[in-house]
Amino acid sequence: MFIVCPVLAQDDTGSNSDAGGESGSPRAEEGALPATASVLPSNVDAWGLPVLTTKPLTFVGGTSYAQDANLFKTPTASADTITTTGLGLRVNKPYSLQVFQFNINKTYNRYSTFSYLNNAALDYRAAWQWSLTPRISGTMSRDYRESLVPFQEISGSTSRNLRTSEINAFSADAWVTGGWHLLGSINKSAQRSGQSVLASPDTFSLARELGGRFLALSGNSITFTQRSTNGGYLNASAATPVLTANGFRREESEFRGNWRLTGKSTVSGRIAWFEHRQSASSQYDVAGLVGDVTYLWLPTATLQLSLKGQRTLTPTPDPVYTKVVNTVYSLSPTWTMSSKTALRLRLDSSRYAYGGAGTTPLVGPARVDTLNTAELGMSWAALRSLTLDASLQWQQRHSNSIVPIGFDDTVAKVSASVAF
Repeated sequence: MFIVCPVLAQDDTGSNSDAGGESGSPRAEEGALPATASVLPSNVDAWGLPVLTTKPLTFVGGTSYAQDANLFKTPTASADTITTTGLGLRVNKPYSLQVFQFNINKTYNRYSTFSYLNNAALDYRAAWQWSLTPRISGTMSRDYRESLVPFQEISGSTSRNLRTSEINAFSADAWVTGGWHLLGSINKSAQRSGQSVLASPDTFSLARELGGRFLALSGNSITFTQRSTNGGYLNASAATPVLTANGFRREESEFRGNWRLTGKSTVSGRIAWFEHRQSASSQYDVAGLVGDVTYLWLPTATLQLSLKGQRTLTPTPDPVYTKVVNTVYSLSPTWTMSSKTALRLRLDSSRYAYGGAGTTPLVGPARVDTLNTAELGMSWAALRSLTLDASLQWQQRHSNSIVPIGFDDTVAKVSASVAF
């Protein structure tokens, strides 16, 4: 099987960022380990990433060179060249029924033209996949990340805005009988930025999950989860200081399923009812359906096709709007040309519809943004420990916003990564 060793480069261009996160929580749930996660196979770690070697200790490194034709994602393009170098360490040590994992990366990003954006980011993840008995197990973890805020989120700004995010999580899975499991988890998260960002405000939250799963012998499963979250804003926006000074509560009732249709096709997805209640500002309460569905098809031994549709609902402390509804459609074929070479294509179309009535009356039609992305890439495992990658990405955003925020962008990137 062809596995790409990930390059340790953060994507400061913001080319792949969405305005809203799953279940209306932008970026806050990245890296979380929810109780609804399936039992992971032995060749991936606690976060679903490939285990690069069979050794308990693995050193990794990588470098990339990218030419971005529109770094700031603005109507008037400003090009730059970004060089990224990273070093890291992977620890994966089983001991009896326990597994201990630790990933740490130090990434250096250098900009040729806009050198004030230069930064060095530290990311680390630690996890203990614990097991009291073969029937009672779970994961305790901590995830910490540093990066620049993607320029898509701060339309028109060219400032250097550093962001940190951290998640502490604990999950448990109790096998009751047959295919029935009881699930539970607690996730504590926080996001902090140097400057407040209205599109993805800094928040802290404490989420609790309870649920159950039925796992059939065929591998098909269905899961129900009730999720309750209490949180607040860490960096009050100058646009809505009264709103962001108060906290919020979120409730989500979710069904998630995974179904193998044939030996070559699988359908997985989720559907949930999401509610956001804003303290002392009921005008900003929002609710609605969210979910996603993915169809994975392997027509041949070397070709894989993924089709995905997604709908998210993001509460926003905006003076004019109270929510952003994001719908995404994605097509991602991958052709494994040989045991060492793979060619991939990704086509995404995203629509961001702003709605609700904020404290400031709307002038003109409600804002709608569309973001289209096409990316072609190729990976080559030149050596057992060396992987080379090249990609070309094109993006275009249209918007009816009063302030012009549309853009066109092309990013060419080459990278190399090692693991030994």
